[in-house]
Amino acid sequence: MIQNKLLRNFVKFLLLVLILAFAFSSLRDVFVKKELTYALKIADVEYSFAYVNKIFQEAIKESKIKHGRDLSQNDTSKLKSEILENIVDSILILLEARRLGIVANDNMVKKEILKIPIFFKNGKFDKNIFEQVIKQYGVSEQGFIDKLKEDVIRATFVDSISANKSVIPGLTEVILEDVLQTRELELVKIPFSAFKIPTRPEDSELKHIYEENKSKFKIPEKRKVEYVTISSELFEEQSNEVAEAKLRKIYEEKSFLFVESEKRDVKQIQFSSLNNANKAREEIIKGVDFAEIAKKYAPNFNSYNLGIITEKDFDDDISGKLFNLKVGGISEIIETPLGLYIFKIEKIIPEKKKSFDEVKDLLKKEYLKDLKFNNFLNSIKKIQTELKQGKTLEVIAKDYNQKLSLAEIINSVDENGDITHIKSFVENSFNTKLNQQSEIFPIDSDKFCILRIIGITPEKNQELDELKPQLKQIWYSKELSSFINQIKISEKEKLDSEANTKLIDFSNIQLSKIKLSSSKFDNEIPLDFHKVIFESKINYYTKPFIDYVHEEVLLAKPTKVDLPSKEEIEKHRLLYDSQVNQIEQEIILMDILKKLKDKFNVVVNHKIFDHSF
Repeated sequence: MIQNKLLRNFVKFLLLVLILAFAFSSLRDVFVKKELTYALKIADVEYSFAYVNKIFQEAIKESKIKHGRDLSQNDTSKLKSEILENIVDSILILLEARRLGIVANDNMVKKEILKIPIFFKNGKFDKNIFEQVIKQYGVSEQGFIDKLKEDVIRATFVDSISANKSVIPGLTEVILEDVLQTRELELVKIPFSAFKIPTRPEDSELKHIYEENKSKFKIPEKRKVEYVTISSELFEEQSNEVAEAKLRKIYEEKSFLFVESEKRDVKQIQFSSLNNANKAREEIIKGVDFAEIAKKYAPNFNSYNLGIITEKDFDDDISGKLFNLKVGGISEIIETPLGLYIFKIEKIIPEKKKSFDEVKDLLKKEYLKDLKFNNFLNSIKKIQTELKQGKTLEVIAKDYNQKLSLAEIINSVDENGDITHIKSFVENSFNTKLNQQSEIFPIDSDKFCILRIIGITPEKNQELDELKPQLKQIWYSKELSSFINQIKISEKEKLDSEANTKLIDFSNIQLSKIKLSSSKFDNEIPLDFHKVIFESKINYYTKPFIDYVHEEVLLAKPTKVDLPSKEEIEKHRLLYDSQVNQIEQEIILMDILKKLKDKFNVVVNHKIFDHSF
C-alpha cells in the first residue's frame, strides 16, 4: 500500500525537534568540536552521542507507553534507524533552505504560535500562559521563537516543492485501486495457551535467567535527604516605585532598542516560466489587478500574501530592490533559487522610535525585574559565604523562615516529578557524603536548594526467591517467542502440519473467513497487522503477528483481491486529488534528500545502533 510515510514522519519529527529544543537550548550545545568520536556528522558539524541518544530515549519511552511493553532489541534498532533518518532529513532541509535564502519573518512565526492550542484560554491567546509554558521547559522566549522559525523555514521549503506542478496522469487511479481494494482472507487466532509450552520451568532455568540478568534485578542505593529551598519570592522589593529620572536615563541608554525598522506589506507571485512572468508584468503595468494576475498565471501558488517584512528578511540584493519601491510599486522580475517572482508593495510602515511615555511601563517592569533578580543573586552569594563559615541547614531554614523538608531518593532523574527528582537535586544528593551538607545549587532561575545526607541504604541484589514471578514471566516470554519462530508456513504445507502440531494444540485455535477493506479498519484487527495483510501475497500466510493485548498470535492468508469499479474510482477521485499531490511531493522530496545527503556529506557512526547505547 502506498503510504505518505516520509511526510508523516517529517511532521512528527518537527514536533519532536520543537520539544527537544527545550532540552537543548540551541544546536550549538550539541556540536562536538574537540571529541574524537561523534554519533552523526553533517557538513563538517559533529553531533554528540548525548544529543542523538536523548532523542532516541524520548522515542523509546513514547513507544513503551504506547505498546505497554519494553521493545525488543530488533524493534529498538528499527526505531533508532527511523528516528536517525528523521534527524538527518530535518537538518538537511534546514541547511538547504537557508542556502536558498528562505527566511521566516515575525509575522509568519506569530501565525504559527497562534496555531498552538496550549497557549489559549477561553478561545483567546494568553501571553501569560505562553510565557509560563516556555519557562517551564527551560527555554527563553527568543529561543522558542528561533526554533519555531527553523520549523517554518523547513515547512516553506517542503511547500515550495509542490508549487506550480500538476498531477501525473493515471496516478490517481493507481492510488485509488490500492486504497479502495478489499481482500478476502482466512484468519487464524492462536491463544498463547494453545502453545505446548511446559507448564513450569526448572529451577535451574530460573537460576540461569537470574544470573544472566542479575544487573537488572538490583535494589538501587537509597539516600535520605534533608533539604531547604530558597526562592526569589523571598527577596521581592517592598516598594514598586521607581524615580522617573532613573527610567529616563535607562531610556536614553537603551534608546536604540526602541527603534522599529521600516516595514513593508508585500504581495508576491511565483511564475513557472520567464515567458509567463514577462506577460504578467506587462499586464500589471497596464493596470490589471495584481490578484487577478496571480489567479491567471499562478493558480496553484498558495503564498500570495508574503506579509509584513523588514530588510533583514531577505538577502541584500532582493531587499534592496523591494525597499527602493514606493507604495503600489511593482518589482522587476526577480530570480531566486525557488523560482521567478514579481512583488508588489501594498503598504509602507515607516521607521519609528517609541517615545518615553510609550515604553515607560515596560522600562519600570524590566527594571524591577532586574532589581529583584540581582537582590536574589546577592542573597545567594551571601548564603554561600555563610555555609562556608559553618552555618547549618537548620539555621538557614530559620533565618529565611523556610521549612526543612525530608525525602528518600534513588539515583534516577524524572524532570516531570517534584524538585527531588530533577537532575541537579539527584546529582548533589549522590555527590554529597553522609552527614555532610551540599553547597547551594540552582533548581531553576527562581529557586535554589541546600541539602544534607542523613542516611544511605547501599545498593543490593534482589534474592532469587523474591524474583521468581518475574523470572517465570521472562522464561515464558522466551519460550513463547521460540515456539512462534518455529512455526513452519508455506503455500503447499497445511498449517496443521505434523511439525506445527508438535508446537500448537489446534483444538484450541479459532479459524474464520473475513473480508477487509483497505480504507476501513476492523476493531478486531490490530492496525499494524492490517497493514501487513494488505502487503502480503495472495494464498501465502503472513508471518505470525503477536497481539500482546489479547494474548494471541495472528496469522492471515489472503485468498482473493477485489479491486474497485471505475464508477467507485470516479466517485472518490476528487477526495484523493490532494493526497495524490502530496504523494508526488513526497517522491520529489525523497529525491532531493538523497542528493542532499551526498552534497552535505552525511556520516553516521554505527556505534549508535549498539544495543548497549
